[in-house]
Amino acid sequence: MDTKIFKGYYRIIYISFSVIFLTALIFVYIQFNSRLDYEKTLIHREFQQSISEFDGTVEASANYLESMRMSVQSYLNDAYSQVNHPFIKEIRNNDKENFFHLDSLPLRTSEYYFSNVTGFGKINEISPTQQKHINAALFLNPLFKNLKEQVPSVAQTYYISTNKDFLMIYPYLPSSVYRINKKSMDRLENLYGNAYPEQNPDKKQVWSSAYIDASGLGMMVTSVLPIYLHKEHVGLLCIDLTLDSLKSITKKSQRKYGEIFVVNSSNQLLAHPKLVASSDTTLKTLADALPSSVNKVAQNLDKIPEKQLYKLGSYYVYYENVPHTDWRMVYIVNAFQTYRTIFADIGGTVLFLLISITAVLVATMIYTRKEFIVPAQNLVKHIRNENGNVKTEVEKLDLPQTWRIWFDIISDIFATNRQMVEQLKVNNAELEKKVAQRTFQIQQKQEEILTQHEALQEQTRKITDSLRYAQTIQEAILPYEQRMKQSFKDYFIMYLPKDIVSGDFYWLSQIKDMTFFAVADCTGHGVPGAFMSMISFALLNEVVNELDIYEPHKILSNLHSLINKALKQGENSTQNNTDGVDIGVVRIIKQANGESKVAFAGAKIPFYYYSEQTGFNMVKGNKKSLSGTHQEDLTFDQYEFILPNDTMLYMATDGYPDQNDANRKKIGMKDFQQILKMNAHLPLKNQLTVLENALNAHQGKEEQRDDITILGVQL
Repeated sequence: MDTKIFKGYYRIIYISFSVIFLTALIFVYIQFNSRLDYEKTLIHREFQQSISEFDGTVEASANYLESMRMSVQSYLNDAYSQVNHPFIKEIRNNDKENFFHLDSLPLRTSEYYFSNVTGFGKINEISPTQQKHINAALFLNPLFKNLKEQVPSVAQTYYISTNKDFLMIYPYLPSSVYRINKKSMDRLENLYGNAYPEQNPDKKQVWSSAYIDASGLGMMVTSVLPIYLHKEHVGLLCIDLTLDSLKSITKKSQRKYGEIFVVNSSNQLLAHPKLVASSDTTLKTLADALPSSVNKVAQNLDKIPEKQLYKLGSYYVYYENVPHTDWRMVYIVNAFQTYRTIFADIGGTVLFLLISITAVLVATMIYTRKEFIVPAQNLVKHIRNENGNVKTEVEKLDLPQTWRIWFDIISDIFATNRQMVEQLKVNNAELEKKVAQRTFQIQQKQEEILTQHEALQEQTRKITDSLRYAQTIQEAILPYEQRMKQSFKDYFIMYLPKDIVSGDFYWLSQIKDMTFFAVADCTGHGVPGAFMSMISFALLNEVVNELDIYEPHKILSNLHSLINKALKQGENSTQNNTDGVDIGVVRIIKQANGESKVAFAGAKIPFYYYSEQTGFNMVKGNKKSLSGTHQEDLTFDQYEFILPNDTMLYMATDGYPDQNDANRKKIGMKDFQQILKMNAHLPLKNQLTVLENALNAHQGKEEQRDDITILGVQL
């Protein structure tokens, strides 16, 4: 039925619009691509002309440089031809500033024909080798002059000795305007570094990056050719081209739309119609010449095909390499400007197509209005009437026969819909009643859940309060600040429980002339670890302060026995208790000469010390814990040292090196020891800051893995 009703409509749409528009688009597409190909050919042809002119200048410069090199090398290699140049006698010394020059030429008219020579020292004191090189350079003057006449774009030509002891420059410049000096020689060595043997083993001509000339000629680039005597690098021949001279070449080939410019391998702009001039004080780069939308992609020209009009966003980019250089000539144009030019050429054809299409559209509009639009409008009115329960006099409407059936269908649909609406009202009433019942049940359930949640919150609060109180008790037994300051010259403590309470603790005791301190790591963390630390802390006090045991290795042995006994870990015990303690104990006895006698014993806790005399050292202690799985009596090694005043002492639990990052990689003992070693010379406050920053950087957002305790003291 749908196919019969809309048969005329589809025929108009598919025949009139599809065929005509498709034909027009295909024609325009073919014409556009043909014109775009011609545009590419035209760009390539124009580029060839500009590159040919560039190549002419570059090749002429290269030929002259090669001729000059052959002249110098021939003079230096042939002992029979090594006569003194007449002007060698005209070179004078400037005794005040210790350099020589050729300011006093025989005739002032000679300035056009000769260069000026300046060098360090006195001309009458230079070596024969240096005099030979100056003679070889002076004989280059005719070639310098011919080069300037044949290639007017050349700004300056000059010869530099590898030893940087003399410089000859053409056209002639008095030494008061420009002469050799250490600063300029170092600058030229940096600029022409790619010509030296290390970077130019093939001894070929190279080009410098753009720079500002020290003699006042502005921004320029330099062609450099090295000179060798046998295998020894003895000098450089240089030709300067100003950026204005390069700009004048590209200016001849500029197109109506877009811009043509030249860049080197470092993406420096060497020529540009608007952005580059010799008078510039700052170097422009390729980024300055490119629109921001294509900047990142177009700056890497190696990824763009050469000699192709390449589309980048809303721009076309085309480039070609300039022979004998590391330069590239680049053309960039807005694609819409290119399209506008192309469409201007094919505008007549397109206009004809548009007129034809318009005529077809008008005919189609007239036909569709009669056969579709007006009947559709009447159908919409009929739908509105039915929706408002108003009768439509369909028989009075001027309708095509194919449309009348739709009016009957709409009337039937609305009649059926009204019946369904009535039935829906009844169903909705029943549904609302069920929803009200279900809502009441849900509210009751929510109240039960809320009551349970409040009870859980109250339990959590009580547990947290208990833990906070336990934390207060645990912190109260730790050595307080005043005792630490009285016992040591300086100290720092990094004490970071994983939970509210900790399984780590540190301990301090002062008995007679002896100072004891310890760092311990009890099994577990949180509440279990805290209980273990409280027991161990009390028993450690008992061993030292009540049983008067002062040797660190005996303190550990006795503490082991007391913990076994307190936790009922003996052989006949029925308790399955393997809790243990890792601990290090240090005893310090101050000597009469200001030094300190330090004794250490450790159970899986290492000891570190540092001073300018001893350097950074680590003592591992014994690889066994107190108590735990060890039920027998244990003995421990004791280490004793005589250490100077200001020595740093450290002990730490394994919480810091065991901390992982997001990739589950630990800091590790090696890196932890490196942090201590590299910063042991710093004030203790700064050492603590370094440790905290390193931990935060490594841990990131990861959860703390274990209790962390690091104690550092200064004798």
